[in-house]
Amino acid sequence: SEVLPAPLASELATRLMGGHLPIVAITAHAMAGDHDKCLAAGMDSYLTKPFQPEQLQEILLMGRWTR
Repeated sequence: SEVLPAPLASELATRLMGGHLPIVAITAHAMAGDHDKCLAAGMDSYLTKPFQPEQLQEILLMGRWTR
């Protein structure tokens, strides 16, 4: 298994101490409305497959969620 890059691990640890674990939907569902359905179900962000690891890292570091 891979280890998270230090900046990402540190940022996630800080955010988790605040009590919120970000949930990112990683799915092959890319139809119109799927993004909204994931957010309505409680996801914080949405990423479609295939994706690059850098995209997930960006989402987590930038805090692109609505809560």
